[in-house]
Parts: sequence; structure tokens; C-alpha cells
Amino acid sequence: MVREFINDENGLATIEVAILTAILVALAILFRKQLSGLWNKTADEMQNMEDKIGK
Repeated sequence: MVREFINDENGLATIEVAILTAILVALAILFRKQLSGLWNKTADEMQNMEDKIGK
């Protein structure tokens, strides 16, 4: 019974996805200031380009 449990791979993909998701969330939390700054900089550049095109 123990060997069957150890060799059973059902649900393994779900655990892998959960672990990867947790890692991505942790990284996003750790680097939220940098990501926010990058997003704001990109949005500002896009707005400036739009303003130049609109003139």
C-alpha cells in the first residue's frame, strides 16, 4: 500500500502548478515596486508617443 502511494502520480501536475503559481506570486510581491515603476514608465512613454502622433 505504501509503495502504491509513493508510485502514484495522480495529482502531481496540480501540485506542480500550485508550486509554480506560489513562486510567481512571491516574486511579484518581492519586486512589486520595480514592476510598478516599469509599468508606469511604459505607460508614460506610450502616452507621450500618442500625444506626439495626435499633434
